[in-house]
Amino acid sequence: MSKRPEWNVLSDDAIQALTNLKEGQVLALRMRVTNNTDENLPKVQIEFAEKIKSGNAVKTAATMFNAVDSRFTSGAVRVWEGADQSIAEQMFGELDESGQTEILTVMNSLNGEDFRIQVTEDVESNLTEKEQPYAENYLKRAGKDGEYFYAENGERVIVRRRLVQVESGTNPVHTYISGKFAPASKGTLESVSKSNIASDILAGA
Repeated sequence: MSKRPEWNVLSDDAIQALTNLKEGQVLALRMRVTNNTDENLPKVQIEFAEKIKSGNAVKTAATMFNAVDSRFTSGAVRVWEGADQSIAEQMFGELDESGQTEILTVMNSLNGEDFRIQVTEDVESNLTEKEQPYAENYLKRAGKDGEYFYAENGERVIVRRRLVQVESGTNPVHTYISGKFAPASKGTLESVSKSNIASDILAGA
């Protein structure tokens, strides 16, 4: 287990673990203590990663220009999941004094089931009340700061990811929405004409 005081930057070991991740494997990347004060909410979050091929993935110039940045180059989908701290530490070891630790462990099968990340796409208007304040975290983009992805009706597409267990040897069912990437000034819906985007998509532009 690798410890990192600089939480915004992955260690070289973490970047290598992401690079070496094989299709169908899920990596327990790191965990951290949350700031939740509600007793009913998890006190620890664990980040998982998996390399998933989607039907509308895009390779951008940002990948080349940020070749040393794991956010652009690992090709892995990542998701945070809440957990009970005692269970998390039993599985992955104790957190360090900073309240954060890199795990870097490939998840093994459990009781005939594999851990996988499931991807479900939807449109922005279907964000729940709890999700709306964090809309930017859900919006699908071509890279961290790239263009937004728009559905055929002109709405921006959101992506929900979750860790699931599936029968060993099978794959989770993913849901993808057809559409296209398009620029949007300051990332607002008002900055892009919905009708123009929809027309471009339907015309195959």
